[in-house]
This record gives sequence, structure tokens and C-alpha cells, in this order.
Amino acid sequence: MALTDLLREKLRPTDALVFYDSSEGKYVEHRSITGGKMGAGQPLDVKQFAQMVRLVERYTDGRQQMTAINGAIPQNLLYADPNLDRMRLVWWRPSEERKMFFTDAVNIPNGVMQVPGMVYSVKGGGTLSVWCFRGKRPRGVLYKAPFLNVYNDGHVCLGSSKTEKPRNNTFDEWILYWEKMFWQSEFASMIGDNPIEGNLVTVTKQCIQQGKPFPVELLKKANVKLNQLLLAKA
Repeated sequence: MALTDLLREKLRPTDALVFYDSSEGKYVEHRSITGGKMGAGQPLDVKQFAQMVRLVERYTDGRQQMTAINGAIPQNLLYADPNLDRMRLVWWRPSEERKMFFTDAVNIPNGVMQVPGMVYSVKGGGTLSVWCFRGKRPRGVLYKAPFLNVYNDGHVCLGSSKTEKPRNNTFDEWILYWEKMFWQSEFASMIGDNPIEGNLVTVTKQCIQQGKPFPVELLKKANVKLNQLLLAKA
């Protein structure tokens, strides 16, 4: 039936599901509706649940859009577990210009900087880590990310960073979401040891004010290599 035909037809409620919370979890109750009146509640049985699943599959075209990332696989994606409940993505970006924002306390002006090549990793849909690499694309050796807000092990403190979550569960949209979460946050403080051979604040400030790429010769090696990152458990 076409949507326009459905809208013209008078809809008649026949069933209702009632969800209850308890200390042991959720309880689902089914109630039949006759003549506009709701009947007595009964536990949702397997047959009724199967009907619900078939209805969901019908309207999602069987693609599990509600539980998994789908769509074209980007060329810069290195690893993916597309299940949204345990999402794990690893991807890279070449050296490029990025707009950066800083709190007043660090005395670095907001501006554009040519950052080194980056490797991003998301675990569980909530933990972001970043590293850098030298050259045109990541190989074996990774380097500590030369940014504030990043722990020594690569984990990022996102603070109050917020951006709208993807409307479509595609790889491209989730990658863009996490990159925005990182780059649109305010860089506020150094967490842990200095990640470069030199003063991070001074070098970053000079790069932004003078329009120079970040000097990759100052990067320190990370304690994880690319193959270890890709083989790590979620």
C-alpha cells in the first residue's frame, strides 16, 4: 500500500505494548484493543515478538540499519567493527590544514595549522584516541599526537565537546562525527608528558601565527605500532 493510500485510510488500533521497568530488567505486556477499549494485559509471547521482528525488517529492508554501520567503505578506513553496540573504527587522514580552538588560559590564538598525518581510533562508540605518522600514509611506526587534551597513550579528553550525531549510520558520517568531536573542541591543557621534543605551546603558536606546517621531526614515537593497534581487542 502506498503512503498516500495509508494516510487516506482510517486507521484502527488493534494492539498495544506496555513496557515496565523493574529491578531485574524490563517487562513487556501485550494488550488487545477491541472497540477502542484496551483489554487485559498478557506477557508478550514468542509468536507476537516474531511478528514485531518481521515488521521491523519490512520497514528497514532487512539491512539492520538500527544496529550496524553500513554504506560504502572509505579508502582511508583501516579497521571496522560496524556493530553500534561495540563500534570500533580505525582510520587515517593525510597531513592537512585544520582549524583549531584554544582556551584563553593557554595563550594560543585560534587559527589554522597544517597538522601531521593522523590515525584515529574509536572504541565502544565512546572512546577516541589519536596518533600521528610521518610520510604519505601510516606504515608501522606511530607517533604521539602533538596536541593538548591528549593522554600519553593516545586517549583524548573531549571535555564538553558536542556535535550532532549522524542521522544515517554510514562509515563516512561516523568518521566525520568523531573528527568534529576532536577538532571542534577547545584545546585546554597538556595531559601527561610533553609529546614532542620542544615546547608544545610555543611550537603550536608559531605554526599558527607563521602559517608553517607542524615540524614532524619533533614528534616522539608512541608506545604502540600500527599493527598492534589494528590487532587490539575492542
